[in-house]
Amino acid sequence: MNFLRKAVGYKTILRPPQRSKLCARARLIDLMHETGKTSPFYKNQFDLFLQNTGEMSDDDFFYAYSHMPIVTQNDIQTYAEKIAAVSTENTNKTEIPDLTSLLLKKKYLVRIKTQNADYNINDKDANLFLHTMLRSFKKLGWKEGDNLIALYPEQNLPDAIKNLSPFALKHFLGITLITYTTIDEQLVASLKEACQKTKPRLLATTPDTLINIASILQKPEQTPIEHLPAIHMSLQSPLLDCNKKMIQSCFPDSDIQCAYICPYLGIIAHQSSLNNNEFDVFEDLFYCEQGSNNTIIITSYDQTSFPLIRYETGHMARVITEENGTQRFEMLEGAFDHYLIGADGYMYYPSFFNALINEINKVFGDPVTDFTIKHAITPEGESLLATITLNDQSKTGAVYQAATENLRTVFANHYPVDVVITNTLSVYEPQHKIVTRDHIPPEQRSQNAHQHRLAS
Repeated sequence: MNFLRKAVGYKTILRPPQRSKLCARARLIDLMHETGKTSPFYKNQFDLFLQNTGEMSDDDFFYAYSHMPIVTQNDIQTYAEKIAAVSTENTNKTEIPDLTSLLLKKKYLVRIKTQNADYNINDKDANLFLHTMLRSFKKLGWKEGDNLIALYPEQNLPDAIKNLSPFALKHFLGITLITYTTIDEQLVASLKEACQKTKPRLLATTPDTLINIASILQKPEQTPIEHLPAIHMSLQSPLLDCNKKMIQSCFPDSDIQCAYICPYLGIIAHQSSLNNNEFDVFEDLFYCEQGSNNTIIITSYDQTSFPLIRYETGHMARVITEENGTQRFEMLEGAFDHYLIGADGYMYYPSFFNALINEINKVFGDPVTDFTIKHAITPEGESLLATITLNDQSKTGAVYQAATENLRTVFANHYPVDVVITNTLSVYEPQHKIVTRDHIPPEQRSQNAHQHRLAS
């Protein structure tokens, strides 16, 4: 079975993409030439720049490139039809053999979802998307042919996986796919059964999923999940240290690592150290830059059917480029607008709250397993509601006092600043945000304020 998976599954169905031997500069030039011909959005956008690249040093080239127009999320929603390559007859021709038509469900694709329409990237690009995930899996010791469980919420399942038939996934790729709409004891039981039956080398999932599963596993009546040596979590926002500790306590023998994912391109970077906020970029596939507001800007060298050149993700991190061309991310903060303004006028991002909870855990013996803080606009002003989940209710008073004193000092410009202590995650949230800002229109703020006070 392992040989069949390697020979048919990973060498034929998911044929490895060809590696380019060109340098980053040459690949960017080729990409701009090609997209200028195939994508109406980029037509003539790079002409003047390309006319002068021959006389530029590398430093001048990349400096000039960093001043080229960016593509935003709003551009994708508004101009998706123009971004998509017009030469669909060529770009939709698959390099994957015809055998795949017998094994793939409907069409092998990744769907670019917009407000007006959906656009499919071609087989080659869908294959590239999946291989970014496989490369990240290999960082955890997984090998082609090993059993793997993919556990994703139904609405967030990558289309490149969703459109593979269950038969192909299981028998030719060794992937057991588990999807869900709600996280409960039944889902945990299904995961336990799949782990017992397949003995996977890896579980691929999201932090939100695993945080909620871990909270169920902490119940006295639950038994541990066995046969799970490694866990891979794809994320866009930082994972709190207290969340990581809680997850690790439920999977003590598992190597747990994170990877930064872009929904349009795949896995961009994989965790590089024990710190789950540092990532090594797959620089042979992507060129990354530091954008305004410290956001991440990504260029995909090889995606041609829906080319993204200087796409600003909206996620904050420090982008570092070494002299040898390798790149990495540090201090991932998530969405650039997920912050709170303190009494000193500074913006406070998730890293601040991570440090605060780490200090509380250090003093009181690691009782905090989860933390969120929500901002609301009321007729009286701006208020905050922090929710702290504990695994030791005897520490409730001490944790409440420490959190309240710190938050009310830093955010004295908000009223009220309330702290709620709980022993369970109240509801499953498919996008678990550490910091939530109120963007309610003015005419709806009074109703929102009333709901917020009731919650407090």
